Amino acid sequence: MNKIEIKDCPICGHSSFIDIFKCRDNTVSGELFQLVECRDCGFRFTSPRPADEHLGEYYKSDTYISHSDTDEGLTNKVYKRVRDFSLKIKYNLVRKYSKDKNGNLLDVGAGTGYFVNFCNRNGMQAEGFEPDSDARNVAKTTHGITLIDNWEKINKNFDVITMWHVLEHVPDLKNQFERLKAILKLNGILIIAVPNRESFDEKYYKSDWAAYDVPRHLYHFRKNDLIKLASDFNIKFVDDKPMWFDAPYVSILSEKHKKSYMATIKGSIFGMISNLASLFTNQQSSKIYIFRNGK
Repeated sequence: MNKIEIKDCPICGHSSFIDIFKCRDNTVSGELFQLVECRDCGFRFTSPRPADEHLGEYYKSDTYISHSDTDEGLTNKVYKRVRDFSLKIKYNLVRKYSKDKNGNLLDVGAGTGYFVNFCNRNGMQAEGFEPDSDARNVAKTTHGITLIDNWEKINKNFDVITMWHVLEHVPDLKNQFERLKAILKLNGILIIAVPNRESFDEKYYKSDWAAYDVPRHLYHFRKNDLIKLASDFNIKFVDDKPMWFDAPYVSILSEKHKKSYMATIKGSIFGMISNLASLFTNQQSSKIYIFRNGK
């Protein structure tokens, strides 16, 4: 498998890095991948990583939960219940920060279309972009939604753009923000959810932290990383919100990576501990960041 080494920091452009540790791909290949950190700005990312044309091969797993609609297994059952509840939370967040209550929305990395469908059912004009054909097919058969399959087909501007656990998968961060800037209306809202590598559960699990999810997760963000990246495009930070359900889910998977006895129980308990710790640090397992587009 061809791998590429990242020569320049995707955030600041610096070219000197520190090796942090190696993480194992516990989903598809079993390979080890190095995580490095920029000596200048501290941004952490996966390098070397699969060449862009080979990244899709690391998503070929029946157990890859991002597109999973199965009820098999306790983890998937919990995931589906939490997802359904989270849709309303996400929708209410969009309504809170969007100035145009009748505005349109683009969900980037729409997956199987659940959020797009929820928004449309509740009166919004929502569309979704999803490059994966299998996910688009599920969206079509499950919700009757045709998701956009090619970025070049997006021919309008949007009041709100959302990316729910998507940005960490995108190979070229600067190019992605250029694209977002081009289709986000002035004063439009950009909402990005990503894992938080400064969380309590990351500090506990370290290389076994499931949210590193190498090599599918190419980047491992802190709040300041995203603020710096967005500010380069005059997209201004507004607020951040916790994703409370992620810590138990990520902790369960992390315990399974460690092959722990009673992994589900241990992970559930530690996930609650992580959430309690975050009440004092505001460093939840995953965070939602809200931005507003400037000129």
